[in-house]
Amino acid sequence: MTTTPHLGSKVGRARRSLSQLWQVPMFLIGLLALIGVAASSPWRLTPQQREFDELIAQLRNGLDRHEDADALVGYAQDAMSRLPRFRARSAEVHFLVGSAYYRQAREKPPTFAKEVWPRATEHLEQALAQAKPDADRLALQYRLGYSLYQQDKDVPRALELMTLSVEKGAEQPLQGYRLLVEAHLQQKTPNLEAALSAGRRVLDLTPERETEAIAKGRLQIGELLLRQGLRADAVKELDRITAKAPRAIRLKARMLQAQASEDDSQWTKAIAIWQGLLTEAPHVEEKRARIYYALGWCHQQKSPPDTQETLRIWAESLKLGGPAGQAAGLRLGQLRLTGLGGAGQALADWSAALASVQSAEEFSNPYIKVEQVREWLDQAIRHVDVAQDAEKTQAVAELYRKITAGSDADFRIAQAAEAVAKQRAEQQKAGSVTAEEVQAQFRRAGAAYEQAAKARPEPERSEPLWRSAQCFLAARDSTQARQILLQFVGIEPDETRLAEGWYTLGDLYRHAGDKKTARDAYHKCIEIPSTPFANRARLHLAIEERELKNYVKASEILEQVLSKAREVDLATQEKAQYQMTLVLMLMEDYDKAHVELKEFVHRFPENANCLLAREQLGECCRHLARRELVKEIDLRKSIGLNSSEEVKQTVEDQLNRLRRSRKELLDEAVKTCEGLADELQAMAKKKPLSNIEQIVLRRARFGLGECYFYGVQYFEALEVFRGLQANNRRTVEGLYACVYVYDLAGMLQSPPKRGEQMREFAKESVRMLLEDLKAMPADDEVFKIPGMYPREWWLHWAKTDDRKLLGPPRVENAFP
Repeated sequence: MTTTPHLGSKVGRARRSLSQLWQVPMFLIGLLALIGVAASSPWRLTPQQREFDELIAQLRNGLDRHEDADALVGYAQDAMSRLPRFRARSAEVHFLVGSAYYRQAREKPPTFAKEVWPRATEHLEQALAQAKPDADRLALQYRLGYSLYQQDKDVPRALELMTLSVEKGAEQPLQGYRLLVEAHLQQKTPNLEAALSAGRRVLDLTPERETEAIAKGRLQIGELLLRQGLRADAVKELDRITAKAPRAIRLKARMLQAQASEDDSQWTKAIAIWQGLLTEAPHVEEKRARIYYALGWCHQQKSPPDTQETLRIWAESLKLGGPAGQAAGLRLGQLRLTGLGGAGQALADWSAALASVQSAEEFSNPYIKVEQVREWLDQAIRHVDVAQDAEKTQAVAELYRKITAGSDADFRIAQAAEAVAKQRAEQQKAGSVTAEEVQAQFRRAGAAYEQAAKARPEPERSEPLWRSAQCFLAARDSTQARQILLQFVGIEPDETRLAEGWYTLGDLYRHAGDKKTARDAYHKCIEIPSTPFANRARLHLAIEERELKNYVKASEILEQVLSKAREVDLATQEKAQYQMTLVLMLMEDYDKAHVELKEFVHRFPENANCLLAREQLGECCRHLARRELVKEIDLRKSIGLNSSEEVKQTVEDQLNRLRRSRKELLDEAVKTCEGLADELQAMAKKKPLSNIEQIVLRRARFGLGECYFYGVQYFEALEVFRGLQANNRRTVEGLYACVYVYDLAGMLQSPPKRGEQMREFAKESVRMLLEDLKAMPADDEVFKIPGMYPREWWLHWAKTDDRKLLGPPRVENAFP
């Protein structure tokens, strides 16, 4: 049987055999060996390693104890020379080296520091790029941000780095936050929110015992809140600046509170604050003058304004002088100008306020902009100009020159005079001023612009000269306008304005009867072809050629205008096309005239000359119809007794075409004349016709009679001409209507019974003609019309038995 070993009588942990007990001493021996290795490591470093460690420790301790910066830079340079052998510690070394340069730059003068900051930045950037989060990281960020900011380099990043690390990374967080406030406010676009946040930390970190620093902090926060528009919060913050604060800070806080109240239109509250400051006026900047100015402003702005108190207080401020007194005097003058003292007292206040100012460069006032003062003086110039008070106008002008550089004062005075002239022109429409008064004021404005031009160097004279000419034109002073424009065209660099100047000169000379000089001016204008005035000048040259009966030349010029339709303004096209219709009619080029007249009437029905153009269209159709009749007569003569049937048929076909053409033209003429006559007769029922409309109506009726005559509608023609003569006595149309009545009566003699009636018609017509001639003097306007027979001739014709032989040729263009 198997023998079981004896286990012993005690229960517990099992006993180890002797063969297992060796493990315990071996464990103890290993532990002691490990401790020995660790304890002996310093003695196992190489001498170079020990020296490097000591150098780094010395540099770090020196930075902590604020030792001499130059000595620290020496340690840093030594550490950098050894760094290649200790790459594992590169981040730490660059941090410490950069910190040494950072400390040196802060302690040295700016000229020296300017060379050191880049070195500090270089090492700190390398440290930041290599470092892992550790105890040095916040200091590293702050010092790098500070270094960048001192170089004005990558400022947004610099501020971000400092903001993130200032609390624990700056050696003096309070100074760091103060720097951040200043830095955020100095940016191109100040970061008010960030500055306010930093300012609050400045206040938190400032010891309570430093009452002045606390007051400055609250003042700064109040200012920042005001800049953000948070006036209520600002006022609360400024209220915490108590009487214990230094007087300068406390007074500035109260003034800011007053300003905040003004901005919120809390005028009564602002008045109370300003009045409270009167007791400490000697310590306020500009003393009582400043406070009085503010009080006057508040009294004038509240509702209702206390104008009398404002006048009193501002008058006191003006006496005290200084910028605030000057501003008060200027506002006082503007207030008086509106009626509280009048222009005289306003001028006195302004003169006192600007007594020390001799030129625009000398005027500088923190309470009022120079543009505002100029506006008030502009208003004053217009005010005294309306009153035609030359003495006061001159006084305002002198004040204006004090605050306006160079010749601008003269120009503004001229502008004011022109504005008054335009105002009077509007008043003339209402009948409150006369045309002579308007012209006189425009003449004064023109003279003022001329003076302004003289005060400027030549390259700057064109604008006042142009305005001067325009004012003289409005004043109907053509002579002076010409003189000014002659100066203008000699210096104006702008081609469009130069062309307009020459064109205007051409018009002025033309109206003065100097056609040669006018023509020269128009040609000068045409030399600048890229302007709208060149074609307008051509139009006038064409009209002159037409008046000189150079019709071909006139048509060539007009064709130049009409061929450039895209470059010519519509108004000029309209005038040019109408002139072309006149020239073509005078040239008896009725085919082209027919086309141009129809197009003109279609395109420009609202044109003032459209009535005349329609009448001319009817006449043109009649001429063309007569031409077809002449062709018809000539063609009939071509058929002889021996002509073949084929020739006769060919001629008959041609005659039929001519008859159809003539009928179409006469129908068009009848339609045109009837339409024109009906339209004018309808207008006459509503209001009396103008002289030109009466002439067109007579000519339309006359044209209608001729259409019937050439259309062999003799009875219709007789009726029209009899009515025309009876209703239009002592007129061109009435006289010529008599000729037609007499001729038609002679043509319509058969049958005998009708012949007797026709003779009575003829006698009655001649009787009316003789009555008219008896009442018309030899120099009557009718006989002055070009191509019209004199009175003696008409008398002779009317009294001659054989009138048919002496009947005058019909003058087609004898009408005005």
